[in-house]
Amino acid sequence: MRRKQVPDVHLQTVGGAATILALCLSWAPLHAQTTDVIRGRVTDDSARVVADALVSVTRGPDRLVQQTLTDSAGTYSVRFEEGTGDYLVHVAATGYKSVRRRVQADPGQHELVADFTLQIDQTILETVKVTANKPERARPQIVDESARETGASETWDQGVDARLSPNIAGDLAALAATMPGV
Repeated sequence: MRRKQVPDVHLQTVGGAATILALCLSWAPLHAQTTDVIRGRVTDDSARVVADALVSVTRGPDRLVQQTLTDSAGTYSVRFEEGTGDYLVHVAATGYKSVRRRVQADPGQHELVADFTLQIDQTILETVKVTANKPERARPQIVDESARETGASETWDQGVDARLSPNIAGDLAALAATMPGV
């Protein structure tokens, strides 16, 4: 009678299953960690390059945002290490209307191209007329002309008397010398 070598067959089956299991486990992380690159070019409606435009890319569904500026050729590129294939791209530049577009990848696609054409923002402000009035100096309202103002360093009634020193206040010649034409 012949003996069957069952243990050898058993080891081969276990080894084959282990190989298949290892391939399945190694495939899942590679598939889940795909890198997506979203790139494109931004121009205006006259086909001129729009440099320094702000490009904001939002990854769906977790809403992770990455921003970049377009270079002198109007191109941009944003890289997501864990790509989902679903993105919202928003482009804004001074003097242009901003644009927003959803970009989705086809199965197996990891490089998405999204070119944008911006229109000039022709918002016109109404004419503004600016007027100004010359400020008028405030004058105190004097009820009694002979009354002195509280806290004033000068008073209106000193006139010529204030220009004479106290030691010559009674001298008529000195008083006359302070008047023009005398």
